[in-house]
Amino acid sequence: MLKLGEHNGELCLVDWLHRKQRTKIDSRLTAELKVPFEAGDSPLLLEAAKQLDYYFEKKLREFDIPIKLIGSDFQTSVWKALVEIP
Repeated sequence: MLKLGEHNGELCLVDWLHRKQRTKIDSRLTAELKVPFEAGDSPLLLEAAKQLDYYFEKKLREFDIPIKLIGSDFQTSVWKALVEIP
């Protein structure tokens, strides 16, 4: 199962709900965004979940969800490069 997070209308987290570093990752995001996690749904999270479902069903190849990249300079440069791969 995936955990999704949003901040100010941008998807900021798509990660496995149960994983070894869950607490560390959540703490880093909370510190970076300066807001605590709140459980709930939003139109953006519901759309992201729908698009992920379509992707895993092989019905979608490209996402159109606004994304907030949160990580080190190296991490964000890698993620930006990955987006360019067709």
